[in-house]
Amino acid sequence: MTKKVGQSVSDIVGRWIVGRTEQRAGWTAGDMLARSRLPVVSIAPTERVLAALALMEARNVGALLVTEGDRLVGILAERDCVRKLDLKGRRASETAVGDIMTKDVLTVTSGRAVPECRKIMSERKVRHLPVVDEGRIVGVLSVRDVLEEVIAEDERQVQNLSTELAAYKGLY
Repeated sequence: MTKKVGQSVSDIVGRWIVGRTEQRAGWTAGDMLARSRLPVVSIAPTERVLAALALMEARNVGALLVTEGDRLVGILAERDCVRKLDLKGRRASETAVGDIMTKDVLTVTSGRAVPECRKIMSERKVRHLPVVDEGRIVGVLSVRDVLEEVIAEDERQVQNLSTELAAYKGLY
């Protein structure tokens, strides 16, 4: 963005906001997953919750996709283990993942805009959002990853705006 003679600060800010909105509109779940390149961590519904917890700890993740073959059948988060296992007196070594997983999994496609994903996660109170294209699991967005990316983008935009304003001031 360059300053032209006769432009006001509000013109520059207005163009920055429009540009930011246009840039964010094309920023997709698929783009974010391509940058992270993290493998999908999954488990079968017949596995025991204890094995799922060990896998979460080993892979440093807060949720596992539950799959039968390549098909997504559920998601198991640490919260599921606490609320549906510990609080109900069940044993992780005896309980199958399929017994406590969330079965109605909310998913998005890789073409979904990241700000929309963040909004979905906030409104539906989910921390992990699987990305599925035509029945194929592409990856998982976590609320932490989405928020870190939003913050990083905001910081880049603030830096760009600061540079533009400094250039504007330098002309007068």
